Amino acid sequence: MDLKTFIGTTRRYWLTFVFVTVAVSAGGLGWLLFVVPATYVSTAQLLVATQEPTANAAYQNQDLVYGRVYSYIVLMTSDSFTRRLVDETHLPLEPAGLATRISAVNVPPRTTIIDVAVTGDSAQEAQQLADMVASGFADYANALEIITTDDSAKIRTTVVTDAGEAQRVVGELVLIAVLICVGGVIIGAVAVWIRSLTDPIVRTAERAAAAAGVPVLSRVTVGSDSPVVELEYRALCTRLAETALSDGVLELASVDEEADASVVGVNLGCALQMSGGRTILLDALSKPQPGQLHSPPRKGHPDVLCAYAWTEDPHRIATSAASGLLTTLRADFRHVIVAVPPVLSTPVASAVSECADAVVLLVSLGRSKRRQVIRVADALRATGAPLTAIVLVVNRPGRRARSVNRQRNSSAKISYVS
Repeated sequence: MDLKTFIGTTRRYWLTFVFVTVAVSAGGLGWLLFVVPATYVSTAQLLVATQEPTANAAYQNQDLVYGRVYSYIVLMTSDSFTRRLVDETHLPLEPAGLATRISAVNVPPRTTIIDVAVTGDSAQEAQQLADMVASGFADYANALEIITTDDSAKIRTTVVTDAGEAQRVVGELVLIAVLICVGGVIIGAVAVWIRSLTDPIVRTAERAAAAAGVPVLSRVTVGSDSPVVELEYRALCTRLAETALSDGVLELASVDEEADASVVGVNLGCALQMSGGRTILLDALSKPQPGQLHSPPRKGHPDVLCAYAWTEDPHRIATSAASGLLTTLRADFRHVIVAVPPVLSTPVASAVSECADAVVLLVSLGRSKRRQVIRVADALRATGAPLTAIVLVVNRPGRRARSVNRQRNSSAKISYVS
């Protein structure tokens, strides 16, 4: 998944991303603030110096002192020192545990001062441990300095600054909090990825094409009077022409009731009529009202034959009369569009497909289920239907019913097919 696809998927499942990210981040921050014990740090300072009678001799041994400083920093967290300190002071800590609490640095560099920082669960504990570590290590280091010859340098370690008042560790908490928030974002992204793979609803053209096994031609909108809708249907006409599907009998079969084949058929018929060539819609879904038979004709709209009787009695469509009707319409019209009910609800779709040149499956984007698309596509192929492509249908909430009535009443001619 590239960055562009990930951004698009995150926008599609933004609620999942926000919920998981906020939940993980809030849980981690709550754990950090209320479960993890507070940590305090106290600092003492040690001075490593030579005991020479003259300044010139002390200067000559300065490199030796620097070497001792770096060695002492390592020894301060060694097992030999921490074990000795635990044994002498009877601290309720393991030597390894005490070593994790000690941090020694040479501040500033190339000096003989060692900063010893010791952490504790409370301010008092951190200060006491810092004093113990500083004084204990001074004794330990001095015990190691055994003068074997007269020329040996006399190096001594002393505590120059006692442990100060302990301060709560904030920087580490901020870093952990940032890491928790970053982890929340990563887990949120993983949740979005998992949701995109397991989502039962068809939300993208890629998922629709993968489920049906045929390409997606276009995306159209129903329930909206926007000029963009007309452009969408003109683009669909162009795609149909490019794939040689516009001429002859074109069946519009919906996956479920979410995609209204009648509305798509009327709009597609208008676009085909404007592009040239007589167009007729054979509507097997709409049950016309009495007033519809006398609707005034409008220029640019296709003729409409109401074949609702096929739905009431599906056996009629299997007769030779139905086949003859489609043959007659094919001869009189350049474009014959047949809008049928959902494929699995009635045998009308499979019966019409025997006479159709192409079957276009209507999938409601964001509403149709992927499993349903697979079942419908398999059912059409099992009957030998020429399933050719998919058209994604976008329903505008709250305006679907009004748009259906308006577009059906705008047809130029409405007749019955019995």
